[in-house]
Amino acid sequence: MKLDCRMRHIQLRAFHTVAREGSFSRAAEALHVTQPAVTLHVQALEETYGLSLFNRARGGATLSGDGAALYEMTSRMFAEEAEIAEFLGGVSALRQGHLDIAADGPHVALDLVAEYRARHPGIDVRMMLGNAHETLDAVMNQRVDAGVLANPPDDKRLHVVKVLRQNMVCVFETGHPWAARTDIALADLAGQPVILREQGSNTRSILEAALKKQKIEIEPVMELGSREAVREACAHGLGFGFMQEREAAGDSRVTALPIRDLQGTNLVTLVCLKRHAKRRTIAAMFDVARALAAPD
Repeated sequence: MKLDCRMRHIQLRAFHTVAREGSFSRAAEALHVTQPAVTLHVQALEETYGLSLFNRARGGATLSGDGAALYEMTSRMFAEEAEIAEFLGGVSALRQGHLDIAADGPHVALDLVAEYRARHPGIDVRMMLGNAHETLDAVMNQRVDAGVLANPPDDKRLHVVKVLRQNMVCVFETGHPWAARTDIALADLAGQPVILREQGSNTRSILEAALKKQKIEIEPVMELGSREAVREACAHGLGFGFMQEREAAGDSRVTALPIRDLQGTNLVTLVCLKRHAKRRTIAAMFDVARALAAPD
């Protein structure tokens, strides 16, 4: 059955946004339309072609087998559409527009954003923060255009530029006897009260891999979901926490010591899907990353 091209495009956009956002309500918010309108567009697409694209539940909508296959195709289609629009817009694409990025920490990411905004003040930059797993997931599922991420996986779908290599530090209350030291070893933490980040945190992954390799047993006393919470717990003398060196600066209540075994273990990068790397707004952020990159 033939379908008006404009209407088909609207229906595919509605489907794609529901698939990306995971719910009809969030898709409606993203598209600035009502939820019934999104539902009608998706239903019309399903009825026209005799497909069931989503498994609907109260908690949201998950893709069916046909839906997953179509989402893969619409992802390519809308990425190419955006690239064409930016190409046709030429230089004006960097005079107005928007860029969405995710980051697993604010410090390096805000350096990049500040320089990007200085170069391209007409671009609206929006940033979401999460742990390493959440940041990578947002990039891979196209909820953002690019991500500032430490130690990304070796994935042929990703375009990666190195920005900064950091050391991991151990953080604890300033009044602790260890404050007189210049550094510590992982072995010093054996039997000590340790405060861990949540699962999915890059810092936790690095720490646990190193401890396992050296067969060092620690005593976790709590698990916290942000570096700010870890810093507060350490300042209250509840245990030893772990951060990257730039994250630990600026709080006189805590002392941060380098961990000899974990120097240079945190490589901060800017990443995006390769198929998006030529879009002008994204390519311009990678230009900033290369300009600010520290020698590795």
